[in-house]
Amino acid sequence: MIKNSLKTLLASSLLAASIFAAGCANGAPAETPGETAAQAEEGTASAEDTEPAAFPTEEEHEEDEEPAVYGDTASVTLGEYKNLAVNRVMAEVTEEEVDSQIEQVLKAHPTFTEVDRAAASGDTVNIDFVGKIGGEAFEGGSSEGYDLELGSGAFIAGFEDGVAGMKKGETKDIALKFPENYQHEDVAGKDVVFTVTLNAVKEKEIPKLTDEFVKSIAPDVTDAQQYRDIVKAHLTETRQSIYDSTRDSELLQQLLENADVVLTKADVDTEYNKQLVEMNKQAKNYGLDMETYAAYSGMTMAEFQEELRHSAENTVESRMVLLEIAKQENIVLTDDDRKALAEQYGYETVEELLEATSVPEEDFEETARLRKVMDFVVEQADVTEVKASEAQNTAG
Repeated sequence: MIKNSLKTLLASSLLAASIFAAGCANGAPAETPGETAAQAEEGTASAEDTEPAAFPTEEEHEEDEEPAVYGDTASVTLGEYKNLAVNRVMAEVTEEEVDSQIEQVLKAHPTFTEVDRAAASGDTVNIDFVGKIGGEAFEGGSSEGYDLELGSGAFIAGFEDGVAGMKKGETKDIALKFPENYQHEDVAGKDVVFTVTLNAVKEKEIPKLTDEFVKSIAPDVTDAQQYRDIVKAHLTETRQSIYDSTRDSELLQQLLENADVVLTKADVDTEYNKQLVEMNKQAKNYGLDMETYAAYSGMTMAEFQEELRHSAENTVESRMVLLEIAKQENIVLTDDDRKALAEQYGYETVEELLEATSVPEEDFEETARLRKVMDFVVEQADVTEVKASEAQNTAG
């Protein structure tokens, strides 16, 4: 998950996302032992540089949507950026939360035992089936040796209910009808008969957290107690990175309030359109057009467009302030800084990261530089550590 998210964080020029995302501020938390490769790869975003469709570029904005003032030349005058007061909420994880996380891992590693009884909901059955419409088999309607968990809803309504109650070796015809809005239009709304042969009934059992189970999913972990400790540390680190992101965002907001920044329309236009391309990629990754994507965000297209414009202005302003601090403090990016950032995202080298994610090197360089400046700001800040429970009581 960490590697996949980096592509989106860096390829977009959303400064807040790239330097304040959970896991970036203090190093990305390690994956929970036992996480599968499939789980780790879930959620990969497209890396294609696709131009946005059906969403106006900055040049197409109405004049009355533009801010009141843009300067002819960009400039920044820093205010106070040291000794800024901020709270750091300290993460707390309960044993109940550890139990819940471990329960998810256990459920992801069930064992199956073949049983000699009728199939019931919750069982996994191995079946052969042939689907026919008008007496003719149709494409995609047949399979052999198919494992199906009854009650999962993987098949059309009525299929799994029809298999429930069958025993090993039994063959049965199940007459159903495809929904009118079925995704495959060639069979939508049509009557179908599935001839099903049940080969085996397998009962699912969720394992217990034992030393043996732990070693089966995480060979480097010695026993169940060590695994609990690792899970708790993982949850704590993940939560802490989120709290630290909030701390950094609050510090950045103070930096912007203290500084005097003049933006140019050209700079904002460039950033707006870069973010626009990234938003379009995200929408396409979910199979949505931009208007639907905006609606899922709870906004009209005009509101979404205006929000993106504000984000572009904030990104440019933040970048200018942080780079000016780097100039004033002579903060220079080193190879060790670059390597550290790559390692935070799970890569041994910068080269490996760039090759695996297709992130432009200049985007990586900027993210590493901005991260180093923010680390400096945090080090110089007047930080008060508070317990999460105390912070919640104060907020309430």
